[in-house]
Amino acid sequence: MNFNFNKCLCVVHTAVKRNTTLFVKNTARALSSAYSPVDVEEKWKDAVLQKSPPLANSGADKFYALSMFPYPSGKLHMGHVRVYTISDTISRFNQMCGKSVLHPMGWDAFGLPAENAAIERNLDPAQWTKSNILEMRSQLDAIGTAFDWDREIITCDPSYYKDTQRVFLELFKRGLVYQKEAVVNWDPVDKTVLANEQVDADGRSWRSGAVVEKRKLKQWFLKITDYAEELLEGLDELNWPEHVKTMQREWIGKQDGYFFNYNVINVDDWNDVQDKLTAFTTSPHTIFGHNFVAVSPQHRLAQRLTEDQLAELEGAAESGEYCAYHIEGIVAPHPITGSGLPIFAAAYVKDDYGTGVVMGVPGHDDRDRELAEKNDIRVFSVLGENSEGETVLKFSGNFKEQTIEEGTKNIMLLAEEFGFGGKMTSYRLRDWLISRQRYWGTPIPVIHCEKCGIVPEEEENLPVSLPSDVDFHSDSSPLASCDEFVNIPCPSCKGSAKRETDTMDTFVDSSWYFQKFLGDENALSAEKNMLPVDLYIGGVEHAVLHLLYARFITKALADSGMSSVREPFHQLLVQGMVLGECAKSSDTGAYLLKDEWTRSADGVSGVENETNAPVEITWEKMSKSKHNGTDPTDAIKTYGVDVMRLATLFQAPPSKELMWGEGHPLGSERFMKKLFETVSDVVENYNAAGNVDVNIAKTVRSEAHKCLNHITDVYSRTYGLNTAVSSLMSLHNIMRENKTAAMNSEEFIESLRILLVCLAPMAPFAPCELWERMRALPSTGFSVENNVLSQQWPKVDQEALVDDVVSVVVQVGGKTRGEVVLSSSQAEDEECLRDAVLASDIGKKWIGSNDNISKFIVPKGQNIVSVVVNNK
Repeated sequence: MNFNFNKCLCVVHTAVKRNTTLFVKNTARALSSAYSPVDVEEKWKDAVLQKSPPLANSGADKFYALSMFPYPSGKLHMGHVRVYTISDTISRFNQMCGKSVLHPMGWDAFGLPAENAAIERNLDPAQWTKSNILEMRSQLDAIGTAFDWDREIITCDPSYYKDTQRVFLELFKRGLVYQKEAVVNWDPVDKTVLANEQVDADGRSWRSGAVVEKRKLKQWFLKITDYAEELLEGLDELNWPEHVKTMQREWIGKQDGYFFNYNVINVDDWNDVQDKLTAFTTSPHTIFGHNFVAVSPQHRLAQRLTEDQLAELEGAAESGEYCAYHIEGIVAPHPITGSGLPIFAAAYVKDDYGTGVVMGVPGHDDRDRELAEKNDIRVFSVLGENSEGETVLKFSGNFKEQTIEEGTKNIMLLAEEFGFGGKMTSYRLRDWLISRQRYWGTPIPVIHCEKCGIVPEEEENLPVSLPSDVDFHSDSSPLASCDEFVNIPCPSCKGSAKRETDTMDTFVDSSWYFQKFLGDENALSAEKNMLPVDLYIGGVEHAVLHLLYARFITKALADSGMSSVREPFHQLLVQGMVLGECAKSSDTGAYLLKDEWTRSADGVSGVENETNAPVEITWEKMSKSKHNGTDPTDAIKTYGVDVMRLATLFQAPPSKELMWGEGHPLGSERFMKKLFETVSDVVENYNAAGNVDVNIAKTVRSEAHKCLNHITDVYSRTYGLNTAVSSLMSLHNIMRENKTAAMNSEEFIESLRILLVCLAPMAPFAPCELWERMRALPSTGFSVENNVLSQQWPKVDQEALVDDVVSVVVQVGGKTRGEVVLSSSQAEDEECLRDAVLASDIGKKWIGSNDNISKFIVPKGQNIVSVVVNNK
């Protein structure tokens, strides 16, 4: 039962009402109406940073919010502020809704930057990493994010990578791990192998930017291709942005087609079968126009070429230019005619399409035609028209004059009968290369024994820990140069053996970390009811790599009984990049420091200070090299945490790019200052016995519940947080404009409390302070003795949403001065409308009394009134 103490006092005695008012006024006079972020944040930091209550046992009413964990670089940037403000906002809302909320944080702590920094500074990577983590933790606290730090994970901690090694061994046991020699992408700067996904369209490393080289090395792979079809089908069930699902579909690259098998034979001895090939095609009906075979530059047969030829092929493959070399000494007999077909390595054949082997048909493919013409191979067509205008097969043996559909069917029936072909589904997806030849990563827990072969480490011996005494300047992998680490007895035969010296790709560490947050003792199975992650928040740059790998590992662990779900992330919120303004010299194209150029009076152009030459002003991803970054610490000092958080949410929808400039938080700052003024004014002047325009009070409450209804939908479904901020600003404007007429009503106090509750998840400090200041005012159904962050999320009054009220725009002297809200019937009554305008703050400021009105114009059918005042 909600007991309205203030209302009961009003009924008992008028004098008590006056005493209540006096108490409120005296309390307010001791408080400044000015907004002081420093004081407010210091006072309320403990309340704001308080973690969620322990998780409930039942999973029926749970919410697992997770933002992609960061690499501990040592400093937060505005992109971090944006993503963690979003996750913090949604987590706080769900906690206020009474759900069992999990909102953890950890660190993706392995990787090359730490190792390279250690080399540069002559430090242990662990020491460098841990000091960065401490710094970034304090910065996350400073921006008011309430993470459950008791569940903090660090991927470079042995207690974490012990379980990463468990994941590896489980996949090894199930045949999903293998080692093979392969032509790999080699980063000459970072001196390590890169997965295909880590090489950009220009053939450069995603991290160092170096031109990637090709090398042949023994590497470890995970068989993600075994799950290609399930990874594809599972996308239909996910509540993810469509463009992200499209990116994954294209990366998986499913295509239905056909295959033909070939023997590779010695050109001088057709009994000498040296290899076998399988070509993928979507056009088997052109088989009689097929007169050569082409393989990709990465194919094993291409390795018969010289190093110079291979280098030229790889360069042409990256640039898109023509290049092909005949692989001499071998031929492939035609699957049907048996004629010997020459074999080429060609730059246009992609290793990740089909089988990396092309059935050359120069009469029906431009790239095949170019190769044929440059190598004196006959070009002819095997398609034409019959007398009825249908496309049919020509020069195709027993299949001539058949339509394409008939010819395809009959040719493949023949292929299947004699075993040289059949139907095939091809995937662009390739197995996941996880080997890295660097130190700072999870050691691969296998042992190489000459007698026993590859031996997995015993689980009781995990973790296989990184040694601390290694040579980072060795020509080989740092681990390979550490004898103590490498040379050990074989667990099986006890003879001499060697540890694997490659470490795992850091994407393995991040492929299952969301499960580790659920407990230590049974890290891969505890608290299963919290899975899947209800909302996963991060950048679109991880749409293929991290998200695809995490989905694969989750499915593989589910098949091993180590995951309770097959999909890790139910809903994905992809946030856009934060852009900063930068200026480039028109002469050199160099990025300029902020003190090297001056903005022109028009605000959109500028000049260099030294030369007066014009500069090009653009908005680009924040970067030190572009001199356009913003340190969140500076923004906090200037505006305060709440304003900075609001501004990052208000400037753009979460999924869009956010342009962050020096003046962008000003709108949010004005809102916060005015809100403090409003609350101070209400606390000081509230009088339960004072005059109230009942209709205006009712209208204000209606607007508050409409705002509550919208923000509830935003926090729980749409995540358009920019519109939530906008709605609160609009509600506050309506309340300010109608404050005089409605302030003494419980409806107005309830509306103000609703505003603070809705604001608290996004900007938690100021609402805590304002809620406390309002404690002596009517509770209006809230638990005023508790902090605003501890309030139950209010229920929307559906009756209050009914549009029996309207907002009427008020123009005075031809200028729009604001709005008044009143019932529909009052808006249609000119006298009531006039009284409402005069009673509003607009009327008091811009009109005065009724005597000052010379014309009061209400256009028919429009919610607008135009007032002409007498000249004073």
